[in-house]
Amino acid sequence: MTPHCTNGFVNGCPVRFEYNSPASASTLNVDFKEGTISLSIPNSELIALLEQGNGKYVLLFSGDEKKLSGSNVLNDIPNYVPGQLQVVTPPQELVDSLLFPREKCPEWLDITGGRSELTVIVSTGGGVNGKSKAEVLYETLVRPVLKEIGLFEGSAGEVESSSAKYSVFYTTSQYSIEEFLKKFHTSHSQRPTPTLLLLSGDTSLFEVLNYLPNPLPPSLPKLYLSILPTGTGNALCSSIYLEYHPLSSLLLGSPQNLPLFHAQFSPDSLLLSQSGKHPIPGRGLYGAVVLSWAFHASLVADSDAPSYRAKYPGTQRFQVAARENLTPRPHLYNGRISVQRQPNGPWEDLQKELLGDRGYWYFLATLVSRLEATFLINPLGEPLDGKLRVVHFSKLPTPAGADMEANTADTKSIIQAMEAAYDQGKHVELPGVVYERDGVEGVRVQVDEEDYVFEGEGAAERGRERWRRICIDGAIVELQRGGWVEIRRIPQGLEGVKLVWRS
Repeated sequence: MTPHCTNGFVNGCPVRFEYNSPASASTLNVDFKEGTISLSIPNSELIALLEQGNGKYVLLFSGDEKKLSGSNVLNDIPNYVPGQLQVVTPPQELVDSLLFPREKCPEWLDITGGRSELTVIVSTGGGVNGKSKAEVLYETLVRPVLKEIGLFEGSAGEVESSSAKYSVFYTTSQYSIEEFLKKFHTSHSQRPTPTLLLLSGDTSLFEVLNYLPNPLPPSLPKLYLSILPTGTGNALCSSIYLEYHPLSSLLLGSPQNLPLFHAQFSPDSLLLSQSGKHPIPGRGLYGAVVLSWAFHASLVADSDAPSYRAKYPGTQRFQVAARENLTPRPHLYNGRISVQRQPNGPWEDLQKELLGDRGYWYFLATLVSRLEATFLINPLGEPLDGKLRVVHFSKLPTPAGADMEANTADTKSIIQAMEAAYDQGKHVELPGVVYERDGVEGVRVQVDEEDYVFEGEGAAERGRERWRRICIDGAIVELQRGGWVEIRRIPQGLEGVKLVWRS
């Protein structure tokens, strides 16, 4: 594709712009004509252009130096402000792609016009030096970007008029989002449409979906969601923000349905939290990402322990938990999985598709393509396509080079499958891995596991329900003996709840 080039200025310096039309691999290249400064900003790091008049604009971008080519020279640019460049006569294609409509502000950001009220929800979990990743991102990127479009933090005292202010809500416990959303249950008067900008991971979105009133009350006909990922896996955001920055979606996107699945559990199932175990709500639970059992659910549950979070940063805790679940030999999970391929159609047992032992090492049903940025578990998944696809396997052929000891061969088989998922989703090509490419309407998991018995160090923490744990969007549910979970997809999502997203 022929790039679009113009001569212009950045922060008063003459430059040459080169920009490819928006695509996942496109970049904005800026070559300064005086000196040796050259900067390349990937399309996924560009946020918006704000018009100043007379061909002048403010270019907003992430400022993440790890993702910019030539970023070591940012501070050599005269009068550089982090994440902003003053540009003159940029390529028209860049203007067409990134111009923020100041004169026609989208409803979800129209605080001044009284159509919306914006709340930024900042997760304070994790982090270093006393601040979480979300707190740092809010202070260094989100607040400056919102300020540039004329929105100010309500407590900052930067403007006199409250009409241009938004609020910030910091989570302080596992109950914070639940407490915050109670006001939507008790509101009886008509109010501006709420917009929630989540600076968090997948679990915070799970909490929002499950603590919102459903259906929304008449006084709250709709609600907008936007997400800036600051969690560990960030499965949803890794799957939908492939071309544009999340803040570009907030400023320049449009309301979309957020596809979900609805999960019902057998009686006496319990939702786990750091404070204990709680009954599942009568209406069940909603998920936007994944429901899993067996190896995946176990490593997510184990890695969520406070000791893991404190000791192992980022995705390292998943790697440690995975290794421990494969030692000395991976557990073969007993149960039956059935799928419903058509609405109200018959249930089909998947057991016949297994190789060897009648049990499962791995099972998940997902609405997203990636569980991490490079972990492509569902290679046919498209952003927000609403298709629920299943990946599962039991006994796998022994990898070449593995010795014939069962425990070593089994472990290497699972590792091979996981490594193939990191290799552009090639696990679905392996013999023994079953991938429901066309998607399904529903899934039922019937677990046939007895109580877990373990003697030795850590026995009390492992729990007798160890093999009966279900993961739903990072949250963990324990089933009792003979327990089950059944999910059905909701491609249109919750009525009135819209995700602001840029396609």
